[in-house]
Amino acid sequence: MFHLTAQGAAPRQRWRNSLEANREYFLGRSIDCELPVPWETMLSRRHCRLEVIGGALHVKRLPSAANPIFYKGEEVEGCNVLDGEQFVVGNTAFLFQEVPADTPSPNDQPFQEFLFTEQELRQVRFEDADRRMEVLSRLPTVIGEVRSRDEMAAQLLNLILAGIRHADAAAMVSKNRDDHVSIIRWDRRSEIDGMVRPSTRLVRDALHQRRSILHVWEKTSQQSEGSDYTASAEFDWAFCTPVRTGGEECWGLYIAGRLDHPLTQLGNASLNLQADVRFTEIVAEIISTVERQNNMEGQLSVLRQFLSPPILAALESTADEEGVNSALLEPRECDVTVLFCDLRGFSHKAEESAHDLRGLLDRVSAALEVMTEQILKHGGVTGDFLG
Repeated sequence: MFHLTAQGAAPRQRWRNSLEANREYFLGRSIDCELPVPWETMLSRRHCRLEVIGGALHVKRLPSAANPIFYKGEEVEGCNVLDGEQFVVGNTAFLFQEVPADTPSPNDQPFQEFLFTEQELRQVRFEDADRRMEVLSRLPTVIGEVRSRDEMAAQLLNLILAGIRHADAAAMVSKNRDDHVSIIRWDRRSEIDGMVRPSTRLVRDALHQRRSILHVWEKTSQQSEGSDYTASAEFDWAFCTPVRTGGEECWGLYIAGRLDHPLTQLGNASLNLQADVRFTEIVAEIISTVERQNNMEGQLSVLRQFLSPPILAALESTADEEGVNSALLEPRECDVTVLFCDLRGFSHKAEESAHDLRGLLDRVSAALEVMTEQILKHGGVTGDFLG
């Protein structure tokens, strides 16, 4: 697997995208490019063509590109970028990396494990509420305006790292029916540290229990080197928060970082971690709500052409995390009152009103509207009007 990371002059001007071998990509300012970089003014709409060949990134500037490409400090028309190298256009550097297949870490045994209830997290107060609210305000744009899930994942992880200042890495993780954990996308502040390998045990426990769980691997000063506990070689702490989107999909957000001091108990020293868990829970709740609403709206849009408003309202009011309550549509025996309406003599009346058919139809529509309103008012439903 290959990654290309773009980093502009500002911290927010950053993305990472996966590259497939022997596939052509176009990089430029236009959103029509496979790799758009809208913040870089020195890029043309389509600036260069990229392709991974033989483990190296082949970069070729297009004839329409106005500004140069720099590789190893020299202006070039094209170059072969090796693993760990970068090329530059304007103020943006593009780092090329080959990474192994995303594989989670072994079942790390934590030194400490903390489970949070919803009530506990709601009592947490943020010391930097303004900054976190500013990050959350950008979340609807990430969810609503991205073109693909991979693009949403990249921007979402970038937002999480912006909202949790002392987190070193973030990942979107998933678990299938066989309890196999996989990584959807990962990101970290320092690119040279390599890929993120989430704790398999932590991800499985959090997604299975459908609650946020925090693991701490940091050893205390009193803990001996011969302890049975193992510590993560890279991170001191990590937590996983499930995202409830309904259906069979089971995925969550994994955040990890390092501690400045040993953590012996969940007290004042860990309030920041509690606030970070709460912040991630809010992000997960927003994503869950939006995705459930979108899924339900998609289901209702199909049913809307067949069902009356009261039935649609009942389906919407009884919907849960799985979506529309289809049990309401299952056939069953019950007592009903059926009212048939026939417009007696309509054909003859239409002939007499041939000079004013629009007026006739308006009067008929008004009468049917009164009937329909009263039927719906008393909990009834209406079928099609058949000619």
